[in-house]
Amino acid sequence: MKLISTLLFFILVCIFVVKGQVNCVTDSSDVSCANYQYPLANITSDINNLCLMMPYMPVCTIQQSCNQVSSTSGICDPFSILGDSCLHDMPGMSGCSNFKKLCGSGSVVQQCSTVDSVTNLPTTMQMWANIQSICNEMTMTGCEKCTKLNATCDVLTVYSTLCLAMPEMSQCANWTSMCASTGNMAGSSISSGICTEAPTPTPSQTPTTDCLVNPADSNCVNYVYPTANITADINKLCVSMPYMPVCTIQQSCNQASSTSGICDPFSILGDSCLHDMPGMSGCSNFKKLCASGSVVKQCSTVDSITSLPTTMQMWANIQSICTEMSMAGCEKCTALNATCDVLTVYSTLCLAMPEMSQCANWTSMCASTGNIASSSISSGICTDAPTPSTNCFTNPADPNCADYVYTAANATTDIGNLCKSMPYMTACSIQQSCNQASSTSGICAPFSILGDSCLHDMPGMSGCSNFKKLCASGSVVEQCSTVDSISNLPTTMQLFAGIKSICTEMAMDGCEKCSGNSPTTTCDVLPVYSSLCMAMPDMSQCANWTKMCSSSGQLYSSEITSDYCVASVADAIPIMRMYFHTGILDYILFKSWVPRTDRQFAGSWFAIFFFAIFFELEKTLRSILEKRWAPKKKDSDDDNELINSSFLKGSYPKFSYRDIIRGCLHAIELTCSYGLMLVAMTFNVALFFAVIAGVLVGNILFGRYRNYTPRVTCCE
Repeated sequence: MKLISTLLFFILVCIFVVKGQVNCVTDSSDVSCANYQYPLANITSDINNLCLMMPYMPVCTIQQSCNQVSSTSGICDPFSILGDSCLHDMPGMSGCSNFKKLCGSGSVVQQCSTVDSVTNLPTTMQMWANIQSICNEMTMTGCEKCTKLNATCDVLTVYSTLCLAMPEMSQCANWTSMCASTGNMAGSSISSGICTEAPTPTPSQTPTTDCLVNPADSNCVNYVYPTANITADINKLCVSMPYMPVCTIQQSCNQASSTSGICDPFSILGDSCLHDMPGMSGCSNFKKLCASGSVVKQCSTVDSITSLPTTMQMWANIQSICTEMSMAGCEKCTALNATCDVLTVYSTLCLAMPEMSQCANWTSMCASTGNIASSSISSGICTDAPTPSTNCFTNPADPNCADYVYTAANATTDIGNLCKSMPYMTACSIQQSCNQASSTSGICAPFSILGDSCLHDMPGMSGCSNFKKLCASGSVVEQCSTVDSISNLPTTMQLFAGIKSICTEMAMDGCEKCSGNSPTTTCDVLPVYSSLCMAMPDMSQCANWTKMCSSSGQLYSSEITSDYCVASVADAIPIMRMYFHTGILDYILFKSWVPRTDRQFAGSWFAIFFFAIFFELEKTLRSILEKRWAPKKKDSDDDNELINSSFLKGSYPKFSYRDIIRGCLHAIELTCSYGLMLVAMTFNVALFFAVIAGVLVGNILFGRYRNYTPRVTCCE
C-alpha cells in the first residue's frame, strides 16, 4: 500500500511539472512563465516550417546570412528572426502558431520582450510589389530572378540589389528606412549585401591606396585613378544599365578615337556618378575619391557634358513624344531595356522636330555654349549628317545663288526622309498622288511638295534642313519664290484632329484607319479626311477642307483634285442631304442602286413611276376583291361560325383561302407604301415627283374601280 501511494505521488508530481511547462505556451499570462525560454530546437523548427512554405520570405534570407557569419545575437538571435515574420510579415502562417500563443496579449514571458526585430523591415509582399514596379519601369540586374514569386526570387536580396544600384528610386523608400543609420540592420554583421555593397571581388581593379579611404589627405593631391579601373567602373555601370547615356558616349568616343575633353574616361564616369546614377555600385570608388573635402586634382578636371539630361529624363521625354505621334526610333524604346539607347533615340527624335517642348533638355545640352556641340561626337547627337557644302546653303543671300536650283532628286530624297519618319504626313500623300498622275509640275513639283511640309506643316524635321537653309530669310535663290504650295493646306495634326472629331460624332467609312490617339502608318490623314468631307461636306469639321478645295485654289484645278476634292461620279459616295436637292447621285432603297449616269437616273425615275402606278393598281385590286367577297344577306348565316367563348361570343365569318389572299395583298400594299415613302425621303426633287406622278396616274387609271361593286354570276 505504501508503495502504491509513493507511485501515485510521483505520477502527480510529473503531471504538475508537465502541465506547468505546457501552460507557458497555452497560458503565457501565468506568473510562473516569466523566465520561460522557448527551446532553440523549436524556434529553428518553426523557422524551417515557414521557409519550407515560402522560401522567398525575408526571414529565410536573414537566417541564412546569420548562419554564414556565425552570429546568434541581436537581429540574428533565432527568436528575433522568428519574430520578424510572426510579428510583422506572415503572422497567420502555421509556423507562427506557438510564437503567437507564447507572446500573445497579457504574456509575462520575458523572452518576448527581448525580440530584436529588424527595424522597419518591409513585408514580403511590400518588397515583391516594389521589385515588380522597378522592373516594369526598367530592366536591371536581378529582375530576371523575380518574374514570379517563387523559390528563385529571394525578395530581400533582389530588392536590396536594385536599391543599392539606384537608391534614389521612389520604390526604395522602404529599403532606405530599413537601412537607416538609426536602425539595427545598418550596423549589424549581415548588412553587407543588404544595406551596403559587398566587397569588390577583384582586388586588382579596386585601388587600395589611402586616397580612396581618405581623399582629403594632402598626399593625394596628385593621385590619378587608373584608366583601367575607370573603364572597369564604366563597364560595370553599362552591364547593369546598357541604355545609360554614358554607355553611348563611351562608344561614340571610342569610334572617334578620342580620349580628351568630354571623352576623357574619368569625365565619362563623372557624367554618370555626378549627375545621373550616383547610387550605382560602379560609382562607389568615384564617390569616395571625389567626396566632399577631397584634394585630388583629377576630380576638379572632370569635363562633364553641359546640361546632359539624366537617363530617366530622356526616357520620359521619349515616352511623351512617342505617345503623341509615331516617329522613327519610337519602336526601339517601347521598354527601357538594352535595345533602347536613350541618348541616340532622344537625339534622333529631337533632330527631326527640335521645336517640340519635350526637346528642351536636348536644346540645352546641344547649345553652342556647351561642350558637346563642338566635340568630335556631336554628329548624330546634336547635328545631322553633313549637309551639302555649296555656298548657297551656307549663304543663300549671295548674289551668285540667284540661279541655283536644288535638284529634284535631292528634293525627292528629303521628302523620302520626311516620310520615313512620318509616313502619314500630308506631303507623303501628295507625292504619291502626283506619282500616280505622272505629274511633276505645279503643286506636283518635288520642290513644291517639299515646301508644303517645310513651310507650313513640319518645318522642324531634319528632312527640311536643306530647304530651310536655302530659303532662309534674305535668300536670293529664285527657286524659293517659285514654290507652288497648296493654298490653305491643313497641317497633319489639324487633319488628324478633324478626323477624330468627325469619327467621334458618327461612324463613317475610313474612321477605322485612324482609330488611335495619334496618327500611325495606317492613318493616311489627307485621303481619309478628304473622303469623309466629300461624303458630308456640310460638317463643321470640314471647314479646312472647304478652304483647301476652293475653286480659286490650285488643288481644285490640278491633276490630283479627284483624290481630295472632286471625286469622279463613278467613285463618289452619295451625300446624305436632309433637304430637297437636285442631282443624280443618291442611294435609292439599296446600297447598290445608285444612278451614276443620266440614262441610269432616267431608268430609275421611270421604275419608281411605274412602281407607284402598280401600288395604285394593287390597292384597287384589293378593294374589288373585298367587295366581291362581301357575303350576301341570304347566306350570311351559312358563312358565319358560332363561337360560344365568353370573350369572343358571337357569330363570325369562317376561315377560308380568301383570308390568306387578303393578308398577302395587305403585305404587298404595305411594302409598296413604305418603299415609296423611303424614295420620297431621299429629298431628291426628281425622285419625289416620280412618286407623286406615279400615284397620280395610277389613281386616274384605276381609282374609279374602287367604288364599283362587281356583278357576281350565278355560277360563282
